Amino acid sequence: MPFKLAICELHIPDLHRYMGFTETTITSHYMITSIIGIDNFYNDGYKDDISILKECYLMWLYPPEERERSINIPDNIIHPVIRNYKNIIDDGNYIKLDIVEVEYFGNVEMVAIIKTFWLRLIQRIWKRIFRERKNIIRMRKLFYKWSKGLQNTTI
Repeated sequence: MPFKLAICELHIPDLHRYMGFTETTITSHYMITSIIGIDNFYNDGYKDDISILKECYLMWLYPPEERERSINIPDNIIHPVIRNYKNIIDDGNYIKLDIVEVEYFGNVEMVAIIKTFWLRLIQRIWKRIFRERKNIIRMRKLFYKWSKGLQNTTI
């Protein structure tokens, strides 16, 4: 199945209910909130969806009188499978656009296998490699010679 751009969130039994599935089947998955089309991506329409979803989370987490002054998420937020769920939803980057593989549970629910994670991991590794190579070139320009481990001694 081809990959898609989607906005995802973890399934929360208190918020989403089980919709006819067993608890262990769906609570450990990311649910797809909306699939973003290519034109919606280019005109930044998906950003409205993200801000609406974040506002819905604020309404779910806090009573109206506490919404403006609350900084931390209440401690009574629990998830049956994920122990650090409070830290996950407290992250400002929790609800975002991801590259996902879509799977269907029955005819009702779309769940996501997030693939963006691997891109970020590879990107982080390549940034480190690039930084090291840039440092080697900078040292070469400063001292007009290669570092000892980089010298070709066979010539």
